[in-house]
Amino acid sequence: MTRCVMVEDKSFPNSKKNRFYSKVMLPNTDDGCMEWDMSKNLQEYGVFNHEGNKTIFAHRYSYELHYGKFKKNLCVLHKCDNTKCVRPSHLFLGTQGDNVRDMVQKGRGRKTFMKFVMLKSEDVLAIRERLKNKETCKAIAEDYPVTRESIQNIKSGRSWKHLK
Repeated sequence: MTRCVMVEDKSFPNSKKNRFYSKVMLPNTDDGCMEWDMSKNLQEYGVFNHEGNKTIFAHRYSYELHYGKFKKNLCVLHKCDNTKCVRPSHLFLGTQGDNVRDMVQKGRGRKTFMKFVMLKSEDVLAIRERLKNKETCKAIAEDYPVTRESIQNIKSGRSWKHLK
């Protein structure tokens, strides 16, 4: 693998695209993974510092660079299952539920994992919004790695009481 060097791209202010790709390693094949070669979290997902002190996962930033902005509650998944990969053609959008199903289908996690997934605060706020819009608990649960009963517990206030 070799480090990516791009020609100056004037369409991106402050050469964000060039700065991003200077941290990417190119594969030896045309369709191989382009791997993030800088800061990573414990799960080996690349972390890119942009706009001063804001950080974003490198694969999410790559997707946005190439396909445009997307809803923050969506996940950027890897077709290649390489957490360091930022090649746009290897990335696709999905819900958190899609992400967990993809993980289980590809054997990257135990099937019992679905029982123990914790929701993030932003997930619960999004779930509450969907509940206000009269979506069913079953429909909402299909988009998250939780059961219908978990959604009902959020709806009734039995769980996530502290989050207003």
